[in-house]
Amino acid sequence: MPVTTEKPGLSSDPDEQVIPDYILNPDMEMPIVEIDGDAYIGTLEIPVLGLSLPVMSDWSYPKLKTAPCRYAGTAYKSGFVVAGHNYRRHFGTLSRLAPGDLSLFTCTLDGQTRLTVRCEKIENRGMEIKAAGKDRL
Repeated sequence: MPVTTEKPGLSSDPDEQVIPDYILNPDMEMPIVEIDGDAYIGTLEIPVLGLSLPVMSDWSYPKLKTAPCRYAGTAYKSGFVVAGHNYRRHFGTLSRLAPGDLSLFTCTLDGQTRLTVRCEKIENRGMEIKAAGKDRL
């Protein structure tokens, strides 16, 4: 089976296995989308709470008033941290999460999903990223 590092969907060979660039280089920067002068890296979704929030690429106190922000790391490696305020429209309802509730972080490039990280609440200690739950799309 042929292997390529090109973007998914660009190959004309249906049997070709595509290896995404973030697997080959997990230290690469996450791609950004600029909206109204602010850079975003993806979307955080918590379906049980009805939340779907854009995530800014860098954090600052003023940016946290607009949307959750990447505090540290990347979605390509462990240590990815998203910070946000407890505003009702942001993280104000996180205390309602029950163990097993699912959260998803999705980053995109050129309109294509690149990576979805699944997280779930364990016990009452917070969120844990399940290594087996990473879907590289």
